[in-house]
Amino acid sequence: MELNVKKFSLSALITAVLLYAVCVIFVAIAPDTAMMILGGLMHITNASQFLYEVEVTFNGVLLGIIPVLIYSYLGAFIFASIYNKFVKR
Repeated sequence: MELNVKKFSLSALITAVLLYAVCVIFVAIAPDTAMMILGGLMHITNASQFLYEVEVTFNGVLLGIIPVLIYSYLGAFIFASIYNKFVKR
């Protein structure tokens, strides 16, 4: 069964935007906890030394969502295209 590349990519884009929105809300509500988790993801034991005060702004959200849109769509597009090549074999 082949994937519809465009529909799969759009689904991934929507999922990424929803996850991004959850992340933005989490950072706005609990910035210290969010930065501690981010530090853990980057294997930094004391993230406060490297991360600055966090403030969620409208411009920041817009600037952050642009790469999320691009990378999620392109990543899913490439994934589905490769998957379809394997299915044809």
